[in-house]
Amino acid sequence: MKKLLSIVTIFILMLSCSSDQELEPVSKPSEVLITSKDYSLELKWNYNSDSRIDSVLIYKSMGSSQNLSLFKAIRNDSQSIYLDNLVGVRESYFYKIFYKVGNDLSEPSDIISASPLEPINNNTPLNGEIGGIHYAYWDFDIQTFNKIKHRFTIHEEPTNEDGSANNDGLYYQFYQGIMNDTIGFYYGIQTRLRKPSGEVKKGIIFSRWKTRDKKNYAVSNGGWGESAGYEGDFIGIRKNYEWEVGQYEIGIQKDSTDVIGDWYGLKIKNISTNVEEYIGSLRFEKSTKSTGMKSGGITWSELYTKLPQNTPIPNWQVSVNSVYANESYTPKRVYLTYSDSKFLEFSNIYTTNNIDVHFLMGPNVKRTVERGYLWN
Repeated sequence: MKKLLSIVTIFILMLSCSSDQELEPVSKPSEVLITSKDYSLELKWNYNSDSRIDSVLIYKSMGSSQNLSLFKAIRNDSQSIYLDNLVGVRESYFYKIFYKVGNDLSEPSDIISASPLEPINNNTPLNGEIGGIHYAYWDFDIQTFNKIKHRFTIHEEPTNEDGSANNDGLYYQFYQGIMNDTIGFYYGIQTRLRKPSGEVKKGIIFSRWKTRDKKNYAVSNGGWGESAGYEGDFIGIRKNYEWEVGQYEIGIQKDSTDVIGDWYGLKIKNISTNVEEYIGSLRFEKSTKSTGMKSGGITWSELYTKLPQNTPIPNWQVSVNSVYANESYTPKRVYLTYSDSKFLEFSNIYTTNNIDVHFLMGPNVKRTVERGYLWN
């Protein structure tokens, strides 16, 4: 009988200890470290073997320690390391880490922050150069399409080498390609778009070749058209648009068809405000050979005006976060190249995930990815 009581007592004590252990909260992630690498940051923390931990939650913000939001959930394993490949290289990033325990969270780690490294070009840039800078060719699994959309990020306003505001004429073209078999077209954002009145502001353009007929364009409120011959016969629509640092979505699609041709409209949306703006439309004559935009078009950048003349290429970073043709087709491969004779490699194109494409330029930018397929 005494032996039985002893066994029962031991069992009760074991249950009590087990209950006390379950009430012990999971400790917060400890010894969280951050290491700066080229275009990335590496996070490390001590591995916690507590079986109650479901996953590790990484919270993140850019530019401020305020309003960190959930960025990544990863398995709780002995590696305890995460490499964050970043889209903006000239920013500070802030992180904190939680353990997820059922429906609850542990106490957070201390907030840590760092900026990624950027390889530095120690060559001396030439002053006053203008022209095309870097190029990415998009190949899709579909040969032609009637809608294309780029989601992109402007990471910074263009600046000079000393950090002051830059006044150069910069153009970021999102898709230069062929429409309806033979008609070239292009569209994108510019820093110095001149109105007929002479006023110069930021803006958006959409142009096509092989005509000077003004009946082939339709402008939106506040926009205007152009018909000229200094690039060969072309027409275009223009509109001031005060783009700034942030995320946007831009694209063209076929809106209608008449007896002459197909009308394509250009729209841009500010992601943070969800406000979409119509820029205008162009008409493209019909062809019996093919309809729509051809695969293989280019996203590229251009420095077309230097103000003042005796300065090097400005700092600017713009990234294409994703590209879709006809809503569902993503590029199967991207070929990149650079200007053969200008800017002395003071530009770079890279990807972090074989989806995004980052375009860097500046008087200290070092090329780390040579011409060729960015992915294939």
